[in-house]
Amino acid sequence: MMDQSHISSKNIIGFFISGLLLIILGVFFKGIFTIKNDPSVLTKKFNETLHQKEDHLVNAIRKLKLIQQTRSLSGIDLYRYEINKKLSKNGIYLFIYNEDSLIGWSDNSVPVPLTLPKKSTRDSVYLEKQKNGWYEVIRTGNLKQIIFGQILIKHQYQFENEYLKNGFEEGFDVPHGTDIEVKPGKHNILSGSKHYLCSLKIPENPDLPLKQIYLIFFFYLTGFILVLVTIYKLFYNFLYRPGSFWLFFVSFTLLLLFLRF
Repeated sequence: MMDQSHISSKNIIGFFISGLLLIILGVFFKGIFTIKNDPSVLTKKFNETLHQKEDHLVNAIRKLKLIQQTRSLSGIDLYRYEINKKLSKNGIYLFIYNEDSLIGWSDNSVPVPLTLPKKSTRDSVYLEKQKNGWYEVIRTGNLKQIIFGQILIKHQYQFENEYLKNGFEEGFDVPHGTDIEVKPGKHNILSGSKHYLCSLKIPENPDLPLKQIYLIFFFYLTGFILVLVTIYKLFYNFLYRPGSFWLFFVSFTLLLLFLRF
């Protein structure tokens, strides 16, 4: 009986400590997630993600220019297939214009003009609202040939359905309700070359993503279940083991104080 009592006491302490640690973890992760969802932190992360996509696009343009120097159309076609696999899935698209006419593209899902105005021949970086969303546009070239790159930032359709959903492109982690504004604001988005593109209109107190809420809920729920098991075992010992009243009273009082604060 003494060994069983000793094991039972160890179990009670183990359940209580485990439950307490899980609740503390829930509080800790809630604090971390809240900090990560701070608008200034979200804006910084948004800019970093955009600059990474810009680097991919600029490298693709550089390689494409090298291929074009060989005058090998098959080489360009082969590279178009390669960038279609590597870039389009990340919301990055390339188009080739020759004397204002579109002659090549990496993806046909993005609406672009078939002819290019003369004023667009200069190198430039800017934000553009198209029929299906917002894009950062990077243009480079000369009067004869222009390479035209786009980075999808947000899907924005005139009409939504089960296949067409508005929302930011994968990689841009922002809370639900965030929108794009053309005028400068609190949370400005800049290109890698420090050109102003847009500002983010982020809710004042954004809700945490569901995945984070589920994780915090898991810690809280599991911790409280273990604490309840501890209460049950203490109550069981109080009923069936003489002399344990003060152990039960002190533990239960400490538990109530913990839950209160």
